[in-house]
Amino acid sequence: MTGTDSSNDNYRIYIDGEWTLRDLYEFPHVYAQLYSFLYVLEFTGEDIDERIDSAFRAHPWRGGFSALNFYNQLGHIVPIRDRPRINSIRYESPGWLELTLAVAIASNIERLVEAFSKSGKHLNSLYREIYKGLHQRRLMRIKVRRQEIALRRDQIRFAQESAKELSRLMDFKHLDELDLLTRNPLGTLKILLSVYRRLRALAKYEKKGQANL
Repeated sequence: MTGTDSSNDNYRIYIDGEWTLRDLYEFPHVYAQLYSFLYVLEFTGEDIDERIDSAFRAHPWRGGFSALNFYNQLGHIVPIRDRPRINSIRYESPGWLELTLAVAIASNIERLVEAFSKSGKHLNSLYREIYKGLHQRRLMRIKVRRQEIALRRDQIRFAQESAKELSRLMDFKHLDELDLLTRNPLGTLKILLSVYRRLRALAKYEKKGQANL
């Protein structure tokens, strides 16, 4: 793991335009999920305890509940002192959402969203291609945690190559760390696909001019 500085500070996300109640739930919710994911990858070091091992290896990844439970577990792993806290909100055009958090993680989220926005068209095409490949190889309904040995070589190669290309386009720099935690190429790929969906949600707010990370 990288051992990046985890010191906390205030970090402003500038907001503009009209926000609905759904927006005020979705944006912070997705942001917090990505924050927890990156925090665990950045700051756990080599000390992989049972909670982290369970979060990355216990889920079957056959539907939305796996992703929900995965990110919920990660949120509880982040120490209370380092969980994002709202410092102030100003709802105007422009306004802001000011958080107290580990700024290094916030900077990583900003970088990933920027990379997503730049590679959006290619990423969207790749995402569709990967899902088509998962269906063709009958990998969508496989219970990840029970298929660590049963995957065929072509399935393993597809998962590894897809994860590598997805990471490259998203500018995700923790593929090795993620592989170490999942110990399963299909698990790694399905987690990365869930990260893609969350980055897509945040990029949508930037594209509409509602948020500027």
